[in-house]
Amino acid sequence: MTTHPADSVRQHERIECSFRTELTVDNTGPSAGTSTQQNGGVRLSRAASAGNGTVHATLIDCSAAGLGMTLPLYLPAKCRLKVTVFDDRGTVLIEGVIRVMRAAMVGNQPSYYCGASVLSVSSGSIEALLAAARLHEPTTGTAPTSPQIMRPAMSGGKGRD
Repeated sequence: MTTHPADSVRQHERIECSFRTELTVDNTGPSAGTSTQQNGGVRLSRAASAGNGTVHATLIDCSAAGLGMTLPLYLPAKCRLKVTVFDDRGTVLIEGVIRVMRAAMVGNQPSYYCGASVLSVSSGSIEALLAAARLHEPTTGTAPTSPQIMRPAMSGGKGRD
């Protein structure tokens, strides 16, 4: 288990973990009549999801205020999602609604890191999730200490960066 102290960007300690997670676009937000607009027009195709609108992801870090996940598709900032996190036995650790705060491609495969803030919890608790994460050993290769975010090379005409 690796923990990361709070720094100038994060206000809470992050705990690395590796839990199976399911995500669906939340269309029941505060302005349900304009839910597609509040989610930036996000609608998942059957091919992009598991055929039922569910995206399978891996929770790789968590804190009292947010979740960090890897997933196979890009979801834009401000997108509201319903999240369900499972332990190794398939028991639900937490269900709730999150908002994507940042998303970036990681590695060489179509894989994305998604940082999200927790808006509400409907089942389980953040404290129970954090306790499970502290006890859980991440499986090798699924919970990088710091995701290597791919950024386009910027050259100001003076050679390579």
